[in-house]
Amino acid sequence: MLRLVTGFSIENHPMKWIFKPRGLRPQLMLAFFMLAMVPFLVVTLFFLYSHGKDLTTQTSNHLVSVRNIKKNQLEDYFGNLKEQIINFSQQDFAGNSIGRFYGFTGAFEKLGTTPQEARARAQARYVPGSWDQLQKPDSTSDIEPSISALILADEMYGRVHQRFHRGYADMVRKSNYSDIFLIDLNGDVVYSVTKHANFATNLLSGPYQSSGLGSTFAKIKRRLDGGQKPQQIFEFTDFGRNELTGQVVAYMAAPVMQYDYVRGVVIFELLPDKLNQIMAEREGLGETGETILIGPDKRMRANAWLAPEFSVENSFRPNFRPLQTPLVVKALSGEQGVGLFRSYHDDEVLAAYTQVKVFDTEWAFIAEISTSEAYRPIRQLETLVILLGAGSLLLLILFSRWLSHSITAPLRSLTAAAEQVADGALDHPIAIERTDDDIDRLAQAFRHMQRSVKDKIELIERQTQELQQQVKLTHKQNLSLQQADKLKDELLANTSHELRTPIHGIKGMAESMLASQQDLTEGQQKQLGLIIKSADGLARLVDDLLDYHQMRYGQLEIHPQPVSSKGVIRLVLDLCQHLVQAKPLTLVDISPVELPPVLADEQRLEQVLYNLVGNAIKYTPQGKVVLSALVEGNFLRIKVTDTGIGIAPDHLEHIFEPLVQMSPEVSKQGAGLGLSITRQLVHLMGGELFVESEPSVGSTFAFTLPLASGKAGSLTLDSRQIEHQLVRQQPLILPDWESDDLPPPPEDAPLILVVDDEPINLHILRHLLQPCGYRILPSSDGHDALAKLAQEPVDLILLDVMMPTLSGFDVCRRLRQQHPKEKLPVLLLTALNQPKDIEEGFNAGANDYLVKPFCKEELFARVRALLEASAGRASLVENRLLKQEIEHRLLLQEQLHQDQERLLGLLGEGADPMVFIDGQSTVLFASRALARLLGQEPEAMEGQPLDDWLASPLTSQWPDLHDRGEQQLAFLVAGQKDELNARALPISLGGQAAFALTLSTELRQDENRVMALENALKSLSRQAIIEDGQLLGELSRLGGEFRSLADDLIRQQDDEPLRRALVDTMRLTLDAWQQSTGKGKIVLAEKSKLWRVYMDRSSPQTRTLDKYLSLDTLPKAPRWKTVVATAEYVLSHGPLNEAQRQQLHHSAQTLRQLANRKP
Repeated sequence: MLRLVTGFSIENHPMKWIFKPRGLRPQLMLAFFMLAMVPFLVVTLFFLYSHGKDLTTQTSNHLVSVRNIKKNQLEDYFGNLKEQIINFSQQDFAGNSIGRFYGFTGAFEKLGTTPQEARARAQARYVPGSWDQLQKPDSTSDIEPSISALILADEMYGRVHQRFHRGYADMVRKSNYSDIFLIDLNGDVVYSVTKHANFATNLLSGPYQSSGLGSTFAKIKRRLDGGQKPQQIFEFTDFGRNELTGQVVAYMAAPVMQYDYVRGVVIFELLPDKLNQIMAEREGLGETGETILIGPDKRMRANAWLAPEFSVENSFRPNFRPLQTPLVVKALSGEQGVGLFRSYHDDEVLAAYTQVKVFDTEWAFIAEISTSEAYRPIRQLETLVILLGAGSLLLLILFSRWLSHSITAPLRSLTAAAEQVADGALDHPIAIERTDDDIDRLAQAFRHMQRSVKDKIELIERQTQELQQQVKLTHKQNLSLQQADKLKDELLANTSHELRTPIHGIKGMAESMLASQQDLTEGQQKQLGLIIKSADGLARLVDDLLDYHQMRYGQLEIHPQPVSSKGVIRLVLDLCQHLVQAKPLTLVDISPVELPPVLADEQRLEQVLYNLVGNAIKYTPQGKVVLSALVEGNFLRIKVTDTGIGIAPDHLEHIFEPLVQMSPEVSKQGAGLGLSITRQLVHLMGGELFVESEPSVGSTFAFTLPLASGKAGSLTLDSRQIEHQLVRQQPLILPDWESDDLPPPPEDAPLILVVDDEPINLHILRHLLQPCGYRILPSSDGHDALAKLAQEPVDLILLDVMMPTLSGFDVCRRLRQQHPKEKLPVLLLTALNQPKDIEEGFNAGANDYLVKPFCKEELFARVRALLEASAGRASLVENRLLKQEIEHRLLLQEQLHQDQERLLGLLGEGADPMVFIDGQSTVLFASRALARLLGQEPEAMEGQPLDDWLASPLTSQWPDLHDRGEQQLAFLVAGQKDELNARALPISLGGQAAFALTLSTELRQDENRVMALENALKSLSRQAIIEDGQLLGELSRLGGEFRSLADDLIRQQDDEPLRRALVDTMRLTLDAWQQSTGKGKIVLAEKSKLWRVYMDRSSPQTRTLDKYLSLDTLPKAPRWKTVVATAEYVLSHGPLNEAQRQQLHHSAQTLRQLANRKP
């Protein structure tokens, strides 16, 4: 054996070397070393791997971020360029500059008699590339136009150039454009900022048709000829070398619109300077990072930063070799990602690449950084980790040796003490020298454990004693509960026995009165019959309670004997036939004719079978109930199968429990004791009861009984018992609804829908409510009630809660989906009186809740209160609707009045003379044409008799205005009698009858000519007047009628500020008056005495004042002094605040100044 380290040895072994630590200290030392070293190495390697991966991911994400930011900048840049160009092409500046009348297109065409001559003249006008420097005329030119044409053409083009060149030149100087071209639709370059050789050439047939400029125009031209909307046309031609300037440029073009017509095309020549600027931003790219932009021709679109020789200009030289690296190919093909590649200068780089779509052109965009710089932090981290690992290894060896030595000594003494405690010496002291380390805490833990174990044992002993006492107390309480339960059952049994006496009394007295039939009407006899049937129903419930009590305590006596099973089946089916009533239901017996006798109590067997068949009939709305029997060994199995509603699977195990209904979907019917009693009776007779059911399909109840060894005797149920059973079980047969002697209610009486599954309750409610003057509509279940409500509206619903198939709560919820509480009140009538039931009723939508049995006076009061509240709410709704209708009609009336005022304004400005008069020939409205003919103002004629301007009264000239024929009226025009043709049309103006007189006269031919010429000049020269005011002067120098027309146009331009000031002042005056006094324009007109007030449908109107509130209705010759006087009246009589007063005073002064300036 060779010892290497104290405590460790290496033994010679025929198969291998074994490293074996000896003793506790070497084992602890090795364990500590391995426990510390292995996690350290794992954590270190994982940290190195994860951190290196994070650095790589961070670098990649940074490149992706740079790539995305730059890509967004490029897309925003080109998007802004497109938006600027399209907006510019739609501006008036662009449209006017290329217009045919006052733009470069018209001026260019006038430079020569032919397009070739015009192009030559334009090229000869400017020094090429000089922007706007004129060159001296070429004496050798063979083009010799007339002197006047040359001067006019050059002068016109010069004026247009002087007008628009400065704007285009400023755009070139302030942007990245090198030139801007205007091309007409024929392809002629009618304007260029720099005036290079391609200026004044034809791009469709000239020498530059194949250049970038020519191809750009050709694409625009094809799309225009193809019928595409000009507003949707925009073209971009990728960067290429301009042979004229040697620059690398791109072209962006759009059609120029003027008055919805395409006048030409504007083309911008774009330099790559902005792209170089975007790519030159290197924030976050380090020393070797850069961004590269490459076009589809694999040439640079921006200068490279690391390699100046890869500039845009150099890449478009013929000797440049296109970039064919895999990275460029991937990006141009539309791929996007991050990875290691060889760069364009053959260095290994980490690159993020993507495709940039510049309109319809795909460019490649690459953000890259050298791998040496990208992975530099990872290399530094690896070196640091190796150094830290070596130092940690040495420290771990020394620490493990020291730690193992410090633990060994106290651990031996602790082990000895622990052995004493393990032997059961819980009081043995554990004395360990305190070292304030883990061993000391371990010793303290042992001492604590020793005390805890001792305390737990003592606690268990005390709890055992307490549990024994609790068991005794629980046993005593159980005895008390059993005694209380027994007392409860005895009380129930005694109560049931005691109930028989009053039931017998009620039934006996009713039967005796019915038997005597003395002084009893037919209705009273029927009422006594109902009392007897109700008493029988209560007796049945008492019998069930007594049977349940006797069976629970084993007091029910069973007398088993051989019984004919077939006879019992036939007897029960006969007894149950009356339960079917009018249901579409069939009772079917498919049991064999010969059945063996069973050992059972005959009466109890009949009770079991009757309960099962009765339940099947009750819960089967339609279909059939089948009764079958089958011998199985020593037992007879009898089955009752129905096609009813079925029972949910999770309720099958509970249906045999007392007071549990067969289905929760069906509201409570009966006491819930039938199936429980049936099952116990079957058990007492030695059989079993089974059930199978499926919801909406049906149920099968089956029970077994042992076969009898002897012969069955005859059935003991005599005719009296059968009759008694039939009487007790048959349903209540109420009198016919229409055959009783109740007085009929009035036809307009409130209709009450009464919903209850108990016929006697329907009968009682009808006899209570109908004599009070209500009409009653009965319903026996929820579905029938909803159907009747859909057919006939009712005023109130009395609704029972516990009904089959659909409870009253569900009915209330359904009808509230269509009928709100305010329109259809619901009163719930039920025996459920718990607070939760009442709360559920109100939550379901009930208006009131009445618990059975109730006092009839309370019923009458609640019914009356609900009907009165419903009627009150209906009246409130009707009043609200009536108010809305009145407001709507008033609004329509105001709108119609405004429309009438606007129509009167249009008629007043028409060319035909027209006047509206009432039945007394008073002028209600006069057109401006008629007022001008009579030498009056329209406002002055209103309210005056028309006879003031007639040669003789109207009644003498036209006795019957209803005659719609044409009539000549003699008017006084300038003191002379002048006859005008007139037509009368009856109309309604402002709600009163009136007549519209349309007048006509023959006009002189020259007057027609002047008017037609005036209208034509107004429509054709309006734009020219706006463009060049000198045309007005030229039109005025023509003299005569043309001077009048020019003066009229000048006056219209001068009157616009005055007319706006009139309307603004009038509106401000009216607003100030309304705000300060709270009164309207009618009061202002009456108090100021400045405006006429007319009566319209017995309501005052201010038609003349209203015309001054809009530019459309303002008279051509407005009374500005009246408007100023109105403003001064409001200033002096209205309680205005300081701000209102200053604003109104300023507006009135401005109006006065504008009016005084008018000649």
